[in-house]
Amino acid sequence: MIQSLKYIRTIAAAERSILFRTPKVWVLGSIGGFFTFMLLLATTIASIFDNSPEGEFMLEGTDAWIALYLFSYAQAIIIIFVAADFRKAETQAHLDQVMLSRPMTTANWVLGKYMGIVSGLLMINLFFLGLSAIGRLVKMYVLDVNFNMMPAAQYFMIATVPSILFMTALVFFLISLVRVQAVAILIPLAYVAGILFYVRDEYEGLFDYACFAIPLFNSDLIGFGEIESVLWQRAFYLLLSAALVCGTILLYPRLHQSAFSRRITGTTGILTFSGAVVVVSSIWTQYASQQDVRNEMRAHHVERAAAVLPSVTHYDLDISLDSESNPLAIEAQLTVHNPHSSPIDTLLFSLNSGLTVTNAIWAGRAVPLIHDSHLIRLALPTPLGVGKTDSLKLSYTGDIDGQYFTLERLDEAEGLIPKSGDGPWTKDNISAWADERIAVLPAQSGWYPVPGVASGYAYDSPKPANFSTATIRVETPSDVYAIAQGARVSESSEGGRRTTHFNAETPVPALSLNAGPYERLSRKFSQTEVELYFYSGHLMGYEAFDDVADTCYQAVERLFELFEQAAGTPYPYPKLSFVEVPLQMQVY
Repeated sequence: MIQSLKYIRTIAAAERSILFRTPKVWVLGSIGGFFTFMLLLATTIASIFDNSPEGEFMLEGTDAWIALYLFSYAQAIIIIFVAADFRKAETQAHLDQVMLSRPMTTANWVLGKYMGIVSGLLMINLFFLGLSAIGRLVKMYVLDVNFNMMPAAQYFMIATVPSILFMTALVFFLISLVRVQAVAILIPLAYVAGILFYVRDEYEGLFDYACFAIPLFNSDLIGFGEIESVLWQRAFYLLLSAALVCGTILLYPRLHQSAFSRRITGTTGILTFSGAVVVVSSIWTQYASQQDVRNEMRAHHVERAAAVLPSVTHYDLDISLDSESNPLAIEAQLTVHNPHSSPIDTLLFSLNSGLTVTNAIWAGRAVPLIHDSHLIRLALPTPLGVGKTDSLKLSYTGDIDGQYFTLERLDEAEGLIPKSGDGPWTKDNISAWADERIAVLPAQSGWYPVPGVASGYAYDSPKPANFSTATIRVETPSDVYAIAQGARVSESSEGGRRTTHFNAETPVPALSLNAGPYERLSRKFSQTEVELYFYSGHLMGYEAFDDVADTCYQAVERLFELFEQAAGTPYPYPKLSFVEVPLQMQVY
C-alpha cells in the first residue's frame, strides 16, 4: 500500500510538471485568467474610487466567487483538452511500454496521472482565490470592509472540486473506451455545449456538472440558502467520478498485473456507480414526490374553498426565534367572530404544515384538531352563533415548509417573468426563511393562522380579505432587530435576549415578520414614520446626502401627498418600514 502511494505521488508530480509546461494550458488558462483577473481588478478599483453599494456588489466576497464561476467556463474547455492527452505524450515518444513495464499496477499509473491533472487544475483555481484574497485585503485597508472569503471557499468546495474530478474522469474513461483522442474530445465538448445552450438547469440540474446554472447565489444574511438538493447533486458527480476512474483502470490497454488490484478496482467501481444511481434516483423521486404532494395539496384546498369562514378581528402573538432546527415557537390567541347569518360548526384556517401545533384551546377548553396539507380543521363542541365572538389559542413550533407559498405559482412559460437568471445570478425560489437570527416571513408563507384555504379560489372570486388588529411580541437575540406591523410600543433586553412589542391598532389585511442583525434609519414625516433596515456595510456612503437631506425629505413628503391624492385617503398606518431581505427571496 505504501509503495503504491509512492508510485501515485511520483507519477502525479511528473504529470503536473508536464501539465504546467503544456502550451494549451497556458493559452486557455491565460484567456480565462485574463477575464477573471480583470473582474477582480475592476471590482477592487470600483470599490476604491466609488465606495457605493454597487462598488462592493452589495455582498461581502462576491467578487471572489464570481471570479471562480467565470473561470469555470474556460476551465471546462481546458480540462477536456488537457485530460485528452492522457496517453498521447507517452505514445508519441514511444515511452508508454517502457513506463508500463515498471513494477506498478495499472491502478497506480492511472490514479497518478489522474491526480496530477486534477491537482494542477485545483492549483490554478487556488491561485485565483489567492488573487481574490489580495483584492479583499486592499478593500479592507481602503474601505474598512470585512475580509470575507468564505463564499468563495464554499463555492470552490461545492462546485469547482467535483466538476474538475468529474470531467477529468469522463475524458480518461472515454480515452480508455474508444481509444481515439478526437472522439474523446468531441463528446465532452458536445456535452458542455448542450448544458450551456440547451439543458441548463432542466431535469433538476442533474446534467449540470459544473454548476453553470444551479442556484448557488450567496447572501450575507443566509449564505447559499437551502442547497441540500445541490449537495446531493454534487455527491452524485463525486461518486460517478470514482466509478469512471475505476472503469478507466479496467479498460486501460495493458496486460493485467494484479488480480487482487483488479478485484478491488471492479468492486469499488460497482459500489460507486451503484451509489451514483441511488443518489440520482433519490433526487428524481423526491422531485416527483414534491410535485405530487403540491398537486394533492392544491386539490385539497380547492375542495374546501367554498367553506363558510369566520373572521379574526384580533391576533395576540408571542413569537420566539429559537434554535436553527426549530426556529419558530409561537403562542397565538385569535379573537374569532362569526359575521354570517348562520352558525359555524367547523373552523378552517391556513397554517404552514412545517409548523407543529402542540396545543389548541377553544373558549377555555382543549379541543382536538386536524392539521394537514397546510390546513387546520377544528370541529367546535358548540357552533359559534350568529354575530358571536370567542377565542382560539394555538401553540405551535417548527420551521417553514417552502412548498406552501408556491401552491398557486404557475410553471415558467413564454410570456411570464422568469424566476431565475444565469450562473451565480440564478437564485433559488425561497419563499420564507427562519433561523435563530434571521426571519423573513411574508404573510403568504403561512407562518400564522389565517381563515380559509391558501389557494384554490377562482380568479373572479378571490379570497376574502381578513382585516384585523394585532398585538405582537417578538423575542430575539439581543443584537437582532424584529420588524412587524404596528407601532413599536416597547423594547427591552435581558439575559442576552431582546423583546420587542408591536401594537397594530389600525386593522391590517395581513401580518409579516422580519428579523435580523440590521442597522436602522428612521425619519418622522407629517404622514407617518419611515424606517429603513439594512445589513451592516450594505448602505455605505449615505452620509454624502447630508447636504441635500432637506431636499430628499421634501421629495418623500411630496410622494406621500401624490399617493394619498391617487388613493383618495390619508396613509392609515403609523409607520412604513423598508427591510433588506436576502436576494434569494424572489417572492418579494
